[in-house]
Amino acid sequence: MQNMEEKEKRLNKGGRPSKSEATKKSKYIKVWLTPIQHEKLVEESKLFKLSLSEYGAKKLMNTAIVSPFTEQELQLKIGLVGMANNLNQLAHKANAGGFLSVEQNCIMLLNEIKKELKRFRE
Repeated sequence: MQNMEEKEKRLNKGGRPSKSEATKKSKYIKVWLTPIQHEKLVEESKLFKLSLSEYGAKKLMNTAIVSPFTEQELQLKIGLVGMANNLNQLAHKANAGGFLSVEQNCIMLLNEIKKELKRFRE
């Protein structure tokens, strides 16, 4: 019985699971481009913050390529994530010490969130 458990431990090392054969990338193709075509592909891949290989594969397969966040959208996202963290901390305090102890902080945070969402809609 102990020998069986040792074998299971050796097989399950933890970490990221291996990809299946269907999802593992194992084939490549070679494509000839003119210098102008290559430069265009390089510029477009940089705009989408993808490697040339990733961008080329998406274009080849007609997969939707989503634009990354603009700097303003990224700042708004960072602000909202920070507020979400604050809200989580307030919920924890409310559960520990009663809801009345954090009521004012919740109202202030709610107003900040509304202000950020209003900026995001503009």
